[in-house]
Amino acid sequence: MRMPLSEGNLSSTLIDALVLQRVRLRAQVENFEFPSSHAISRPIRQVLYGLLLSDQKQRDDRKPIVARVNPGECYVEEYDREGLTLTIFWVKAACPVSGKDLHLKTLNEAPRELRLKVLNDTLGVSKLISTPIAAKFQLPVYVTCYWLSKADPQPCLEHLWALLLGFVFGELSDRYKGETGIALVLKRLNNLGSHTTPGGPDLMAAHTYSQWQACMRDTYKLNQLLCLPQAELWPDPELARLYSGPLVHQAAARLRRGATPESFLSGGPMPLQLFRDLERAVLDSLDDDVRDRLQRGLPQNHPTRRAQTRGNLDELARQFDQM
Repeated sequence: MRMPLSEGNLSSTLIDALVLQRVRLRAQVENFEFPSSHAISRPIRQVLYGLLLSDQKQRDDRKPIVARVNPGECYVEEYDREGLTLTIFWVKAACPVSGKDLHLKTLNEAPRELRLKVLNDTLGVSKLISTPIAAKFQLPVYVTCYWLSKADPQPCLEHLWALLLGFVFGELSDRYKGETGIALVLKRLNNLGSHTTPGGPDLMAAHTYSQWQACMRDTYKLNQLLCLPQAELWPDPELARLYSGPLVHQAAARLRRGATPESFLSGGPMPLQLFRDLERAVLDSLDDDVRDRLQRGLPQNHPTRRAQTRGNLDELARQFDQM
């Protein structure tokens, strides 16, 4: 397998880090009362920088303003916001212990199992996915688990559901849009994404999903740099189908008002089964404390919680369809 570097396929961010030891992070739609949404994925970028600069020394014109720089350490000068101010952050290039012997020039020669371990260690993967899902969803599921574990403020269960509805929409649009029963679900989700939120966007949700996008973007780059140990990840054009901002935001707003995922997916068994498989894959892969925080955040009077008690989700979905 050829390295992305030799093919010129690395992103401009990684090229800047490699050549200039300097990166300007892209602006995102955020709640400026919270830290930059890029902060959550800084540990992922540290590994990126560690692999890129494994054979380099600190540039003389990039001397970090830190208390102490040990010989052999490298820092990347990141430009990101702090509040409303553009600020320099000196980010140390580092790798997990599993990647300490990896070098940029020979990454493609390292065993796939080792490269995959570096990727999993970076994301804090402690449990392998036990639910049978398509291989291309594995990395997005692990990224989602990382996001749920690290995000500030803490996402709620409705945020997760809305995100997974976006996953389902992308998969249906790509492979199943001509099948019986799928057209109705696609139309419903398409219509959902075309609506506008009364009173403007929810900045808290915008910040939450900007954090997920930062995690997904940086993990995709890491997977690419490691010569694709998660080889089944969707290529760039298809990766964009994972996240549809208007749909996800509208779904989150409806779910917060009491709708259920089932109400959007009724009409064919496949979309609902895919959603349930993805949800189970995420929840089963989370540490117990993170999963408990998510589930405690669901209001007691939410229709899904009531339906779980009486075991009649299908009837609830029909009720929402009639509203």
